[in-house]
Amino acid sequence: MNCGLLQLLSDNNFLDIVEQELPRIGESQRKTLWQTQVALFNEDYAKALEHIEQLLESNGKNYDCLLLKAEICFLSQRLFECEEVFLKLIKLKPNAPKTFALYLRLGTVYLQRKAWEDARNIFLKACELKNNSSLSWLGIGRAHFNLGEILKAE
Repeated sequence: MNCGLLQLLSDNNFLDIVEQELPRIGESQRKTLWQTQVALFNEDYAKALEHIEQLLESNGKNYDCLLLKAEICFLSQRLFECEEVFLKLIKLKPNAPKTFALYLRLGTVYLQRKAWEDARNIFLKACELKNNSSLSWLGIGRAHFNLGEILKAE
């Protein structure tokens, strides 16, 4: 199976087929990326993180690889590492189309860590990007509530 077909299968989440074909492919960054995606699909977060770290060794500022690492860290509840990666992504491309989603995820990380003030501040930044986002306002309300600021939470 050629790499173009594997890329098409990967892009369309046919990762079970990609997984079967991986042993037939020589070592490359593309193969490592597919291995990461397959491990993530199989919920083997340790293996996925190992593969993504290999890719980031050659280019620690690769935005797409960092996004994937953030997803792996989020799903595996590695919250401090997840926070670090989200902040790096926002710093790399503060005006990227995905920045709003990054703010929401980062706010969720802060809520899970019970870092209420950080959560409030990041959800406020999300509101600056999209002031009609119910998820941003919900995050702000939860943070205010947990800070004991009941009137602001309402």
